[in-house]
Amino acid sequence: MTAAARHNRPNTWLWILASFAVAIFVAAATLFADGIHPDGVSSALRNSARFSFLLFWGAYAGGLLKKIPLTLTQELSRRRREFGLSFAAAHSVHLALILVLFYISSRPPVSLKTIIVDGIGFGWMYLLVIFSFDFARKRLSPPAWRLLFNVGLEYIAFVFATDFIPRFARFGPLCGESRTPSVDEATVMPASGAIPSAAPGICQALRSAAGPTRSGHRLLGEP
Repeated sequence: MTAAARHNRPNTWLWILASFAVAIFVAAATLFADGIHPDGVSSALRNSARFSFLLFWGAYAGGLLKKIPLTLTQELSRRRREFGLSFAAAHSVHLALILVLFYISSRPPVSLKTIIVDGIGFGWMYLLVIFSFDFARKRLSPPAWRLLFNVGLEYIAFVFATDFIPRFARFGPLCGESRTPSVDEATVMPASGAIPSAAPGICQALRSAAGPTRSGHRLLGEP
């Protein structure tokens, strides 16, 4: 580890602790306002997911920001690791809210398929955290680390992207079932739960225009 890296380590932990504290505040404020019941926890999940996404974007777009010749973007690109670790810290609060939702719900709030897909996303998140530290990363060759890093980031980005696509804009394999979600519904990144669904006819028309789709496919956020 270089002297510069040692110097920046306290700053990294400050980022992590601050992000974790903000995520807790967002969740607590939402639960205080909406109540600790399925509807209130779902609102807290949506708000915490949106905060987590801001941090994730800093890690995901770091390579692009580095190519922009501005002082601000160059500084943000150098903080890619801090953004990633802060995202993991904040999203751990989101995971805790998911467990709370399962505990207080009278029935499973999401399907087994959603649990598996979202669970893989959390697995990638914590795997990237482990390999962000020197003791683990040194066990991998540079090409293997780049592959692990890129695949993990792309999978997490996929989870965010599918849930952030408004229901009325989905078609083909992303169309799924067009309906208003119940208050019990929440996923790893449940942003779409806050967006009203479109009329079933729109989605059906898009399905017809796009041709046959995979049977039984469910977008994240749809149990």
